[in-house]
Amino acid sequence: MSDIVPRNSIMPTIVDDEGNPLEGPEMEKVSSLVMQMAQLAQLARIRKAAEIDIIQGLAVEKTLDCTDGQGSLDLRFVDPSFPWATASFQNLGPDTVFLAVNINNYPKELPAGQVWEVDFSKAKHRIETIYYYCNSGQTAKVLADGKY
Repeated sequence: MSDIVPRNSIMPTIVDDEGNPLEGPEMEKVSSLVMQMAQLAQLARIRKAAEIDIIQGLAVEKTLDCTDGQGSLDLRFVDPSFPWATASFQNLGPDTVFLAVNINNYPKELPAGQVWEVDFSKAKHRIETIYYYCNSGQTAKVLADGKY
C-alpha cells in the first residue's frame, strides 16, 4: 500500500476494473481527482451562497383582488416569472386581508391601510408564492410591489 493511505486508515481499498488494489502513481491520480471534485463541490456551494445576495434590482407590481376564497399568485409562472427577493404589500381595503408567503400555515393579518414589508434576499428560497384571502363576505385590494 502507498504512503498516502496508511494501513490502519478508515479509507477503503480502491481497486481497478480487475479488482487489483491501486497503489503508487495510480493511487495518487485517484486521490488527486477526488480532491479536485471535493474542491469543485465546495466552490459550487460558495457560488450558490453568493448568488443568493444578487438582486437584479428590477421591480414589478401586481394587484391582488382578495375575496373570502383563497387566492394565490405563483410568481414562477407569471410574467416576468422570477421569484421576488423583497416585497411590499399595501392593503388598499376596504377590509382586512390575510397574506402568506411560500407556505400558507401562518398568514399575516393586514388591516386596511396597512403595509407589510417582506425581505427574503438572504433566505434559501425567494418569494415564490403569495397566498391571500379575506374573512367571509369581505373583500380587499392589495398592491404588491416586488423586486427580483
